[in-house]
Amino acid sequence: MKRTEVYAKYKQQKKKLKKQLRTERVKEVEALGEQAPPKQIPRTIENTRDGDETMVKADDDEILGDEKDDEFARYYQNLQKPKLMITTRPKCSGKLFPLIGDLMQMIPNAFYYPRGMLYSPSTPAISKPLDLDLHLMFHSLPPARDVSKLYCQRLG
Repeated sequence: MKRTEVYAKYKQQKKKLKKQLRTERVKEVEALGEQAPPKQIPRTIENTRDGDETMVKADDDEILGDEKDDEFARYYQNLQKPKLMITTRPKCSGKLFPLIGDLMQMIPNAFYYPRGMLYSPSTPAISKPLDLDLHLMFHSLPPARDVSKLYCQRLG
């Protein structure tokens, strides 16, 4: 008998035993109902890690203060909904518009503004009256004319 055949036979037996144990556990849960033993939790790096002084606790006062003073805190706490302006470079490729359309469907309060020949639509004269928070500008270069760059700028 070759080594590969022996190993294949071993793997098959192991798989059969694993399936049998799984079906026994399912039958036990069905039979015991509410008194069934809790589901086993797999061992991972995270749940076997020992705590040390460098780990941050969830209820740490300093961390809670940092999150409260964060510049994006008003968005996380749902006090304000962000408004997103999406533009492209002048004379952009038509391949960008399906991507922009998909983004506008996925992201709430996302608006497309045609850039035209303006230098940058994120200037205060344009962004202040519209009360915009973020500017995304997509850029495409020849010859492929696919998205090659994405500029992201925080406004206001």
